[in-house]
Amino acid sequence: MGLIRGGLFFLVSVLLLVSLLAGNLFMTLHLSLKQGNINTEIVSGFAENTFGKDITDDLTSKVGENYGIFKAECETSDEIIIEKEGKDIRISCSTVEKGPEAIIDEAAGQLLEESADSAIGENNFNLGKYLFGKNAGDYWKKFFYYAIFISFILTGIMFFLVEQKSNLLVIVGIFITISSLPFFALSYLISLSKNSFLSSFLVFLSSSGTVFRWTFIPGVILISTGIGLKIIEAGYSVAKLFGGKKQKEKIFKKSKNKISTD
Repeated sequence: MGLIRGGLFFLVSVLLLVSLLAGNLFMTLHLSLKQGNINTEIVSGFAENTFGKDITDDLTSKVGENYGIFKAECETSDEIIIEKEGKDIRISCSTVEKGPEAIIDEAAGQLLEESADSAIGENNFNLGKYLFGKNAGDYWKKFFYYAIFISFILTGIMFFLVEQKSNLLVIVGIFITISSLPFFALSYLISLSKNSFLSSFLVFLSSSGTVFRWTFIPGVILISTGIGLKIIEAGYSVAKLFGGKKQKEKIFKKSKNKISTD
């Protein structure tokens, strides 16, 4: 492999590893933040730290006392409105049907979303929407698809740069396996930090273990497949070599017999 080709291969390899790591992170955020995965206790914990215990307790009490009224309102409307901190919190009736905890979860999430957005400015990155929004998980899913698309392009470029094409499966498999290892470490850290102050923050990465399995296993399969193909290729080469020798021996014997006859 020439110097330029080798340099390009190294650059593409680094970019592929970064792309795979980013894809795993985006998928972790998608699975961890999709609606229903962050429970009321965690969201309320964030809200309590942000707005104070009195406000969150008042929200919980208000929802509990007026749940019957909320259900009655849903008979003639598609949503209910809860006034809190001078803001109108709109909750869909589909959430109301799930019970008081679901209402508190969504209301606290909306308060956190607005608080995060106002803290960093309206014209900057919409952090609240991407972390506490109702459809937060869907945003990260889009980024995951972008990362996978880039990974496929980089793999295609690598195919033209690698000298022995049969090595590509092993190389890509190794990168996929390496990209999964940080998420094994995260899942282990999450298991150790249960019921600690870190658990509220690590909830955003609570699906690290799932993502680790989803990437580690395919990585190992690609490596095994690549090695298996290399073994088959080597066996075919050896068989071809011995077959060639036998053919030469037959030709030599025929020539020898012909000379003897003459």
